[in-house]
Amino acid sequence: MKQSRSCLNRADLLAVLELEQPAIAGFLAKQLRLEANQDDIIKRESISTGSGLSGTVDLETNWQPSPTQSQLNALFWVVERSEMRETTHNPAEPATSPLAVPQWRDRPSQKPKFYPLASPRYLLPRLFQHLKHQRHSREIDIQRIVKKVSKGEYLYHLPHRQRRSLGRHLHIIEDHHLHLVPYWLDQSLYTQVLQAHLPDYAYSHEVVQEGQSFIEATIPENSVVLVFSDLGALADQPYESISFWWQVGKVYERLGCKLIAITPCHAEACDKRLRKLFEIVSWQPTRHMAKTDKSTLRAQADKLLTLLAPVIRLEPALLRSVRLALAQHGFKFPIEVEAAVWQHVEVIEPSSVAATLNSDGRKQRLEQFKHYPDAVKQTVLDLIREWRAPLAEQVWYEEIMSLDEGSRALVPETDWQDAEGYIRYLDQQSELEYGLESNTRAWFKRMSKRLPEPAWNNPNVGECLQRITGRLYADKDLPYAIDPQVLKPSSLPERVLRIYQQGQQLTLGQVAHPFLKIGGRLADIKYRRGLLYVEAGAFKQTFRFAEDEPAFQVLCELPSEGELVLRTDAETLYLGQMEKPEWASEIGRDEFGVYGDLEVTKSIYISYGTSDKRLLDLLVKGLNSQRVFTISDGNLKQGDSISSFIELLNSLDVFILIVTNNTLSSDYVRSEIDRAIKSKIPILPILFDSAAKSFEPVAGVIHGDLVEWDGSVEDIRFKKLVKIIKEKQSKVTQRFRFIPAGSFMMGSPEDEEGRYDDEILNQVNLDKSFWLADTAVTQKLWQLVMGNNTSYFNDDERNPVEQTSWNDAQDFIKKLKVLLPNLYISLPTEAQWEYSCRAGTTTAFYFGSEISPNQVNYNDIQFPPNAHQRLYRKKTIPVKSLPPNSWGLYEMHGNIWEWCEDVYLEKLDRFSNFSNIERDGIQTSDNQEAYIVRGGSWYSDDRRTRSACRFFQKKDSQENFVGFRLCINQIEPAHLIKNISSNSYLSKKWSSKQIYEAMLKAYSDIEQGS
Repeated sequence: MKQSRSCLNRADLLAVLELEQPAIAGFLAKQLRLEANQDDIIKRESISTGSGLSGTVDLETNWQPSPTQSQLNALFWVVERSEMRETTHNPAEPATSPLAVPQWRDRPSQKPKFYPLASPRYLLPRLFQHLKHQRHSREIDIQRIVKKVSKGEYLYHLPHRQRRSLGRHLHIIEDHHLHLVPYWLDQSLYTQVLQAHLPDYAYSHEVVQEGQSFIEATIPENSVVLVFSDLGALADQPYESISFWWQVGKVYERLGCKLIAITPCHAEACDKRLRKLFEIVSWQPTRHMAKTDKSTLRAQADKLLTLLAPVIRLEPALLRSVRLALAQHGFKFPIEVEAAVWQHVEVIEPSSVAATLNSDGRKQRLEQFKHYPDAVKQTVLDLIREWRAPLAEQVWYEEIMSLDEGSRALVPETDWQDAEGYIRYLDQQSELEYGLESNTRAWFKRMSKRLPEPAWNNPNVGECLQRITGRLYADKDLPYAIDPQVLKPSSLPERVLRIYQQGQQLTLGQVAHPFLKIGGRLADIKYRRGLLYVEAGAFKQTFRFAEDEPAFQVLCELPSEGELVLRTDAETLYLGQMEKPEWASEIGRDEFGVYGDLEVTKSIYISYGTSDKRLLDLLVKGLNSQRVFTISDGNLKQGDSISSFIELLNSLDVFILIVTNNTLSSDYVRSEIDRAIKSKIPILPILFDSAAKSFEPVAGVIHGDLVEWDGSVEDIRFKKLVKIIKEKQSKVTQRFRFIPAGSFMMGSPEDEEGRYDDEILNQVNLDKSFWLADTAVTQKLWQLVMGNNTSYFNDDERNPVEQTSWNDAQDFIKKLKVLLPNLYISLPTEAQWEYSCRAGTTTAFYFGSEISPNQVNYNDIQFPPNAHQRLYRKKTIPVKSLPPNSWGLYEMHGNIWEWCEDVYLEKLDRFSNFSNIERDGIQTSDNQEAYIVRGGSWYSDDRRTRSACRFFQKKDSQENFVGFRLCINQIEPAHLIKNISSNSYLSKKWSSKQIYEAMLKAYSDIEQGS
């Protein structure tokens, strides 16, 4: 790309080039003032002018589909409305009287109960059955003797009776791999039971830890080795465990030991090689257990974790209690699921005391938990509450604050009241100088990272939680997107933070930084504390920035749809995606923000016969698609004046004549042609195929080029027609700046130098965004619309038009509305003007408190020679000669006074919102209303060019230091809508004959000068 001038950020262009969208890339290159090389964009494509964006037309290549308006609009975000924080009172402010430390009044008195996997009454007999060996007793076995004698067998020795007894030695091994934590207590319990039945010399004990290498224990030969383990069957990664237990089994097998494994799973789940070494005994009867594959166990563990979502710490015994209790509700969880839960990816820090759950996963599971039946939730919550009795009450408080409203109703009301009281107590304590105790502070910081969003938005404790968090994280990143406006109002001075759009990223920076070019200005938002809340679709976060000098910071990716919310402790802005206004020929964003270009052209009139209405509609539709707008008698509607309509014909650029076989048979078409000839307006006949063969130009009537057309917009001849029209049509482009909704202090402080008494400070809220011309109306634009130039300083057509009264400005706007229908254009209100002039500043001028001729065209003759270089120009200068304000508006100070829409109001406190400005103001001595002018002029001193200075003129006053600039609103202001009189010149839709007769009368009146 070859650079000519920097404008919109190039990150936008790079993003589009990556998407291989050459049409959009061409549009962005134009916004960036870049010229596209063939290597960059292979095909030159057209961006549809139907979308309001003009592009290059290459008639030699095939037309490609143009990007849709939504594709282009996604690049531009603008402020739609603004809300200022009410600081008169703070209903959420903590009570001033000290609160007592609240206690958990209904703490459960009973200790929670542990449920072992199997009762000793069931398991011990089964264990002894495997542990006992057959041994000879001293008693003679009479039955065996009788049996042998009866068979006639010899008795070589007397047989002794056999009896079962424990082996010579029992070696117990407890497997303490981490995935078996839920069974550790069971292992310890039964180890103690076995030890109670054996003398000390008859057993030995060993515990195998996670990652431990096998160390052979010194035990007698032929001992019994009893292992409490799963032999690796329940481990997610079983290979190391299987290898470990294979090594153990082979070593003790060589010693002649009997190997027995007590497992929490079915025997078939164990490795088949280990099943040959060990006798497998399950904790529970085999008929109650089935081999479950690991994928099923993981799914069951996931469901069980969802049912345990309220807990912030999960004890193994609590897991067991909930698993067993849920059986009454139809949830059949096998004992193996406990190991699966402990190995779940969302279980962190799985210690033997309690595991901690991943906070993000827990928040999502809480959303699922609330959809379970109340009976199921009641069972779970009762067990959790029972297990919280021995712990600090903060654990239970946090868990019930995490619940949704429906689930919280299942908790005893007194528990919730105690939790509320405790949070209010912390809110009050954190505001004190000494703050919270270190332990409480540490717990709250941990809790703030775990709490789900409903807790922060809870009407009873949400604001307290956010205030405490704001105080504890005064110099750190916040764990939650707290609302800055819940904090106690700050006494810090009000500042302005600038938000930028850089590509598809939202960034912030410093307003006053002169060299900061980090993208297009998106919005200015007022703040006191260095906190900014951002909500972009599902993204929500509160950012901290330096209050004195905010550094550049990337906030987030802009969402593809929806609303964008920005909030500080002083203001809230709601932003939406820009929809290109119908009036704009081009939109873009530069370092000043979003702009739209309004192309003002002279009218193009189409004359047609009565029977050619279909051809008229076809032609108008085709021309509009190429942003060529036309008028005809079809534009006449109720309330229009025929006289003003005919006057408009005198300023036409092009007169188009639809020629068919019967065109010239219409008297009223002939009268229109005659008027065009007298006004020396170029006539462009369009010959439809049916008329082309027989049409003969009438001498002295038809002038200009002949264009044949078959009615197709794809026809090459139609493109030729558009080219001819655009060559003949005069055009002036006026750029408008998008002014976001917001609020500001209108007027000036009492200590401002040069202040007038009527500049009383008053906060004004502009709840609707609007567009303001970046310059005053130039003489070139005035002459195009009005056909004359009333200005005194007319040496340069770029000079602002002056010697225009308020009435003249209204006439200009009326004619502009005829050229551009449905355009809600007017003069700016006084509040709109000052808000735009200040551009977020509070100083006397938008550039500070000192003024110089390099910044303002004003009367500098009163200053002493040593103040600065004296320069009194004594005339207007071309627009855009001096630097603009930060919103891209030129010469808001000096050059010319600018008319405002409303009358002079002595009391500024009558301004509240733009939508309800009152129109009754003071009157001048000759009973004419005095209308506001703002900004000062080339003739004014520095005092009258200040942002807050207010002046007024008679509405018919014409001075060479007064002009105006234009404002476009989102909707037509109510006080600008004129009532249509019932006896209006046009009170109904007219027929062609009535229009013809009225036009003849109007022609006659104009010729006579009446």
